[in-house]
Amino acid sequence: MNITCIPNVNYFDSPQFLSTALHVITILSTPLYIFGIFIILTKTPIQMSSVKWYLVNVHTWIILFDYFLGFLTIPFVLIPLFVGHPLGILRHFGLSTLDQTIVGFAIFGCKFKSKKLIYKFSSVMITSIIVLFENRFHQVCMFRTKHYWTMCRKKWICVHYITVIVMLIPFKYLCPDQRPALQRTFQKLPCLPDYIYQAPLLVLAEDFAYHLGAIIFYLVICGIEVFSIMIYIGYNIMKQVKALTMSPKTYQMQKHFFIALIIQLAIPIFMLILPAVSALIVIIIDYYNQAFTNFYVIIFTCHGSVSTFVMLIAHRPYRDAIKIMFRKRGVESVEVSRRGLYARRSGMFMSNG
Repeated sequence: MNITCIPNVNYFDSPQFLSTALHVITILSTPLYIFGIFIILTKTPIQMSSVKWYLVNVHTWIILFDYFLGFLTIPFVLIPLFVGHPLGILRHFGLSTLDQTIVGFAIFGCKFKSKKLIYKFSSVMITSIIVLFENRFHQVCMFRTKHYWTMCRKKWICVHYITVIVMLIPFKYLCPDQRPALQRTFQKLPCLPDYIYQAPLLVLAEDFAYHLGAIIFYLVICGIEVFSIMIYIGYNIMKQVKALTMSPKTYQMQKHFFIALIIQLAIPIFMLILPAVSALIVIIIDYYNQAFTNFYVIIFTCHGSVSTFVMLIAHRPYRDAIKIMFRKRGVESVEVSRRGLYARRSGMFMSNG
């Protein structure tokens, strides 16, 4: 650590900027999150009833992930190293930085069980997306071994849960001795401001090959699963149409919903992939820029609000319901204005009389 150096930093490099930006995003996003849940619960048509609670599940865990990232933890990370400290409220409740990190990874990729009306399981973030597409696969596709898949599908989901837990266990034990690790970390980084030297930094790992490998492995496997399910759903639907086991009307309905579902998930996922790939490149070339890292975290946190907005726009039943709601509100406002104007005119006429 060089205490005589002069760091080249600005406001965008500071933890104050990151914390303020994420608090503003959380405040602005909360009404949109509530409205999205309300629309799913009250405006989902009967034709989409089989997927309704899966949409609620995905939407809920995306929101919780954003709250965890943008309010509870607010990670201030020193990429290209796996070093940082939290700025969120959990640091005031005795939860260590390492535990917050592991919980964050678990929420991002893990699956938990909970009782849910018809289907007695729920999933978190990445796994919830897989479960959503699997639900479409199970509801729409017809194949000879479907009975066996029905018996195995919950076990298949549990495999994702076990995989994440097994991958995260070494995170706890690969954490190095902090004092010498911090000294080596400061030697690798350029001149830093005093608030970073004095912060309660955690070095998650110095050799992070396992951490990156585990994360990339899980994301690639999940991506292959989702892509394979999408391809097979399209193939099976076309097969049913040709065999006349699915009506053209049902085909069009399934087609429109499936396209809307892909749009709903593709755009927000792109917002996760873009900063993740950028961060990976920064790690590979060993380049440190705190402002860039802060903006990576901000883009990550915007994922939930973008996902909610795209969901409301992409699905036609939700889009039409919103149009009707605002149209009625506009008509009611005009009617109230007319009644008020009529009342004032009647009062003037009576006073003149």
